[in-house]
Amino acid sequence: MVFENKYPPEKKLYIQFYRQGVYPAYKVMGGILLLLGFVQLLTVLAGIFGWIDSTLSPSFRIVFFDMSIFIIAIGGLLLAYPSFLGRIFYRKEKKMGSENQIFFDQQITVSRFGRLFRYEYGKIKKIKETKESYIIMFSRNEGCLVKKGAFTVGEEKEFLSFLKAGGKGCIPREKEIQ
Repeated sequence: MVFENKYPPEKKLYIQFYRQGVYPAYKVMGGILLLLGFVQLLTVLAGIFGWIDSTLSPSFRIVFFDMSIFIIAIGGLLLAYPSFLGRIFYRKEKKMGSENQIFFDQQITVSRFGRLFRYEYGKIKKIKETKESYIIMFSRNEGCLVKKGAFTVGEEKEFLSFLKAGGKGCIPREKEIQ
């Protein structure tokens, strides 16, 4: 059994890969920081406008106001960072004019950015299925994205069970990736 997945670069897929595959915790951390920052900001503003009794001196209010703005900014950056990286790598791949090409036989061979990357099935740490793709992670920040509906060799129905079985039943491919 051999599988090949080939597709041109798509911005949406790159963003999805970095948001859900490489940096999934950034969404949670960014959301928590935004929430905390807005709560702190509202508390400071409520004290300034006299909506609540506040014993803070004006200098402390300024410090807490500045801290809340800083916390909100950090939360926003954490939410935006994976999308930003996805856009950068999408542009890089598109500029090179290459396609993403992934072969699954005795090992996983990924052609990206004009280079070949080879991975063993035993190195797979996590497989995440989304609506449009499979995200295969080999380490915390290294993985590949397999687009659904882009299989040029093999059937998508059999792919996930093949992958979870660690590539058992694979046969060597006849052609080499360029």
